[in-house]
Amino acid sequence: MRFDVLDSKTVLIVDEASMIELANMDYLSHEVLRAKAKLVLVGDNNQFTAVGMTGAFNKARKIAGGVKLSEVRRQKRLEYRQATEAMGRFEM
Repeated sequence: MRFDVLDSKTVLIVDEASMIELANMDYLSHEVLRAKAKLVLVGDNNQFTAVGMTGAFNKARKIAGGVKLSEVRRQKRLEYRQATEAMGRFEM
């Protein structure tokens, strides 16, 4: 199966990218490169990893770099936001 709909104007955004298995990441990145598209991987390297061959997200992050989002916007109440931030620091 090929992604014939991908072209140079395509931006493919993959959420929970840390769960992508190595062979699937290889296929996906190959198709994106073939089409000259862009691939944006969104994920947390401290969350669950793929079932199967792991490490694809961390390898991609090391090669391409990344950014860290630190502002919590989902939780509106202060105490929920503080709890979420504490969990992110492994303090809970």
